[in-house]
Amino acid sequence: MLDQHEVPGALRSGEAGGMALGVDGLLWGKSRGLPRPYPLVCHLADVAAVVLALWDLVLSPGQRRRITHGLGLADEEQAARLVALWAGLHDIGKAIPGFQTINPDAFAALVDGGRYPVWKELGRLSHDRATHLVLGLLLRDRGYLLDQADRVASPAHRVAQLLGGHHGRFHEPIGHKLWKFGFAVAPELGDGPWQVQRVAMFDLLHRLLGCPEPPSEIDVEAGVLAAGVTVVGDWLASQESFLTERLAELTLPAGGLLDAQAVAKHFARSRELAPDLVRRAGLGRVALRQGSFRETFGVPPRPLQASIAEGLPGLVRGPGVLLVMAPTGEGKTEAALFAARLLGEAAGTPGLFVALPTMATADQMHARVAAYADRCLEGSAALTLLHSMAWLSDVTADTSDEGRVLSEEESKTTPTRWLRGRRRGVLAPLAVGTVDQVLTAVLRSPHNALRLLGLAGKVLVVDEAHAYDAYMQALLRRALTWLGSMGVPVVLLSATLPARVGESLVRAYLDGAAPGRDVKLGGLTYPGWVYADAATGEVTSRKVGSTQTRDLAVEMHPYQDGQRMQLAERLLAPVTEEGGCAVVVCNTVADAQDTYAELCRRFADKPVEVLLLHARLPQRDRAGRTEQVLHWFGKDGVERPQAAILVATQIVEQSLDLDFDLVVSDLAPLALLLQRAGRGHRHPGRTRPAWATAPRLAVLTPVDHAGTLAVPRAWGGVYEESLLERTHRLLTARAGAPIRVPADVQDLVDQVYGDFADGDERLLQLDTARLAGELAQEQLAGFAAIPRPGDVEDLHELSHGEIDDRLVATRLGADSLRILPVFVADDGSRWLDPSRNPSLEDVSGSEKPITRQVVREVLGYTIPAPAARWAHTLAEAHPVPKAWQEHPWLADLVLLPQHLTPAGPTATRVGGVTLRVDPELGLVITYQRNSQ
Repeated sequence: MLDQHEVPGALRSGEAGGMALGVDGLLWGKSRGLPRPYPLVCHLADVAAVVLALWDLVLSPGQRRRITHGLGLADEEQAARLVALWAGLHDIGKAIPGFQTINPDAFAALVDGGRYPVWKELGRLSHDRATHLVLGLLLRDRGYLLDQADRVASPAHRVAQLLGGHHGRFHEPIGHKLWKFGFAVAPELGDGPWQVQRVAMFDLLHRLLGCPEPPSEIDVEAGVLAAGVTVVGDWLASQESFLTERLAELTLPAGGLLDAQAVAKHFARSRELAPDLVRRAGLGRVALRQGSFRETFGVPPRPLQASIAEGLPGLVRGPGVLLVMAPTGEGKTEAALFAARLLGEAAGTPGLFVALPTMATADQMHARVAAYADRCLEGSAALTLLHSMAWLSDVTADTSDEGRVLSEEESKTTPTRWLRGRRRGVLAPLAVGTVDQVLTAVLRSPHNALRLLGLAGKVLVVDEAHAYDAYMQALLRRALTWLGSMGVPVVLLSATLPARVGESLVRAYLDGAAPGRDVKLGGLTYPGWVYADAATGEVTSRKVGSTQTRDLAVEMHPYQDGQRMQLAERLLAPVTEEGGCAVVVCNTVADAQDTYAELCRRFADKPVEVLLLHARLPQRDRAGRTEQVLHWFGKDGVERPQAAILVATQIVEQSLDLDFDLVVSDLAPLALLLQRAGRGHRHPGRTRPAWATAPRLAVLTPVDHAGTLAVPRAWGGVYEESLLERTHRLLTARAGAPIRVPADVQDLVDQVYGDFADGDERLLQLDTARLAGELAQEQLAGFAAIPRPGDVEDLHELSHGEIDDRLVATRLGADSLRILPVFVADDGSRWLDPSRNPSLEDVSGSEKPITRQVVREVLGYTIPAPAARWAHTLAEAHPVPKAWQEHPWLADLVLLPQHLTPAGPTATRVGGVTLRVDPELGLVITYQRNSQ
């Protein structure tokens, strides 16, 4: 690597090649918040210096190898110089008239004396697009191949495009077959002295980086990673504190011209400062102590954990995918963390990202990963929590507006303020978040290259791999293909994964690692694990014993209209009469709200606690109730109630470590019923009431007068009717025979999710509808997702392009809006709480800046809701305060007015829908017939 104090000989001797007049320091690159404009050439040199530090201190061995290989090189030092050079060139498009006029005073000084012709308005050209158009010809003239017949084989085109994409979107080339660059196609670039300066900056940076030779090729993966590194380097070098510090050391000579030696000196100083800049941002690599499973976790391994700890080391030679399938309670999380260390060491990707299905499960996993890291880290490494509401969490939130960096008094995993910034958390060495953070990396959306860079230095662990619909599974497969192509190890965990789904995930990963290779999986084992080596495609399967062997009593309880609550009351009677803890899992929020309200009424005179938990609660209430649920029913719950009933939605079936004496559930597909049943008798050795001697699942099943399954209309958007029908028939046919866990699980799951029914017209129709729906979701995912790496001809295919914004999402039909209830008094005053504190005016930003603490407070009152027509009507009728309209977190909130009366807040009617915010039930949405 070029020593940070070394100045290339050509610059020491003053032989700058066309640099006799130097580079114009009056061409500015940064000015906002600064005492004076910052010279563009200095910013380019800063970014190159920071990227060299990122290469040395942050990029994992696996990332460095993948970039080097993708450039057709064998020398990592040469690859580092190339990437740093390209990153330095990212803003060369600012040396155009249009950009320079953004600062009128600086532009006036620039054109004073006639050095530059007065620019006549030709239309605005963004500087990132200008970078793309400038570099194609500059690179070609310096030895980079520009083959207009083959974009893939054209390094000049690829570098121009990846640098033009440093704001998150790659630009489409001008022209179809003979794509073009330069002044001829974009007069807005400016010719004459503008081009002279761009050439001078290019040549100077090229010499500063040791004149690296052009690469013979740049594959898609290397281009994406280089684009991501460029973005990070730019963000770090653009911090106002850093720029202000550098300006204090910078003096422009008379006339503003900087000679090559002055720029080289500036570059050398930036290289001295860059490592500390990177470290203060919280970036770095993970070092985990080696040790046995017992040494790592302080307890002897269970059979699954022992099998992986003993068998995996002999199989791992580099990247690969590990699929672990076992019932709840077998220690899959600890097994995954142990395996991730082994895989990360072998692949040169020591970081970790654990992906969960929901925010609640991610919050809980964050604490477990933090405890693991505190035990095993050598040194420190930032751990971030990544989901849309993560920064509201007490464990990650920065409560001061100034932020802070890691100190000796804080945990060794405390993230810095910089890593808490938007889109940056994925760059932390350790991260926990929702699976959406992974899926977003393969959507045609801005900054997917940055997200892929963040994943590429880690081992990805995907928990609850069964918990996603066809759309999300298709996106997950695409993500696995990209990760396989970049040499990123993956661990997949599931308790109830259909074999065909598990096989498709493994094949997707291997397809990225070696496209077109014929791989024979040989079937999946349950309980057990499968490891597939990325380099060879060799697949190893291991079956293991279980510590959770048990017979699960499954009771089918049919009911007709109006009988559900009477049936539920009878099933829960032992809890109310003799004590114990039960959970009632409902398929919709509305069902959960109705069930809770009715149970409270029926058990009003009983000594039993009834609690409600679902997604449509104000954020702060949901967090408090989740904490209470874990406190009462969790593994370490110290105040388990004498008698309690939790009414909840699917939020409790995934990853939350809860234990109940009885599980009552609405009918759901078998895999999910088994997940729910796993919350019963979860923790051995717990004292239970006399009536709860064995695990028991009571399934509430809606039927008609003939006993045929009658799926409620409201369930249609939640589960496929064919899966409900198959589950109903399978469990009914078993006539109450217990399910042997784990022996029966895989076979029963595959029966429900397996091949089409033969000879049963009704089931065949339902199966056909399900398949059509799955194919439609997969097709939609195909439109929203970026192509497979091997199918990418041009980097602009990774950007949004012509895809409708509504299609670029990680979940279909999810509660994607955030409702902010506003309680309106008779005098017109508006409040965020019916108790009239705080007022909307206090947090509207009308009289003072909107601080981070204010934003946290406001979002704490918000409620997730579906993006329905009524929400758009509300947004138009009740706009957010003016000061919020440009704020990234507040602009898209939808205000829901609720009029305050002596009897309490009144509901709001809009578009055939009634909306009511209840302090116990949360957001209650009532649809009139035929309304949407």
